[in-house]
Amino acid sequence: IKEFFIVKKIRFWPSQSPDLNSIEDLWQELKLRTGNKKHSNKAELWQDVQIQWQNLPQDRISNLIASMPRRCAAVIAYKGMTTKY
Repeated sequence: IKEFFIVKKIRFWPSQSPDLNSIEDLWQELKLRTGNKKHSNKAELWQDVQIQWQNLPQDRISNLIASMPRRCAAVIAYKGMTTKY
């Protein structure tokens, strides 16, 4: 794959760039919401995760979506290096 990118002169961009992976912010929030609770089994944990997912504030999700142009601009400005995101 890397050779293909080189031949086609396509810049390699890691698929898991944390600065552009805003879902990670939501996973972190879910961990905080479910991590301190005592779950007796996997089914109970899964049920709690689903409940917490449904209860994530829509404005939080909307803000993450709205932040994508700023995130992209920051990654470009920092030439792919770590940003504040």
